[in-house]
Amino acid sequence: MSFGYGDVFDAVGDAVQPGDPAIHCDGETMTWSQFTAATNALAHNLIDAGLKPGAKVAEYLRNSPAYPIVFVAAMKARLAPVNVNYRYGPDELAYLLDNSDAEVVVFDADFADNVRAIRPRLPGVKLWLSAGARIDGFDYLHDLTRGDGAKLDFARSPDDLFLLYTGGTTGMPKGVMWPSHVWWEVLGP
Repeated sequence: MSFGYGDVFDAVGDAVQPGDPAIHCDGETMTWSQFTAATNALAHNLIDAGLKPGAKVAEYLRNSPAYPIVFVAAMKARLAPVNVNYRYGPDELAYLLDNSDAEVVVFDADFADNVRAIRPRLPGVKLWLSAGARIDGFDYLHDLTRGDGAKLDFARSPDDLFLLYTGGTTGMPKGVMWPSHVWWEVLGP
């Protein structure tokens, strides 16, 4: 049996105690009820922004609570998360975002200068979200994790994708599309 990742995270959210820790980072803890509400709200907001199943959501983030929130919300909304190495300069970054057909870019506020430099080159990106701090001219991720925290009411597919990009040590970054059922089969047993 195969599942979409969004379904797996819904099931975990239902199975654990609401106050159980989901994320602990830098001395802060997010409970499963908070994580579930945030990922559901973000998923609703991304769909409300016009994203369709399979749309790419690039994560230009350091390791932080924002990373799993965006990844899980994307999977819940049937969108495809895309990892982005935070060490990339503007040229590699622009290449990867264009190559992946990213429609959303979530970036750490520390990377705003790189994002400003490449934004005009990427007209296909519909939504730019800063994480960690508000940045003038960009939407703020935290705002989109508020609102309707209810479960999404649609079927997901084990073929829902996420994109995994390599570091490009032998040239520009290279992406591989992974259906979620493949990772479930590899990591589940």
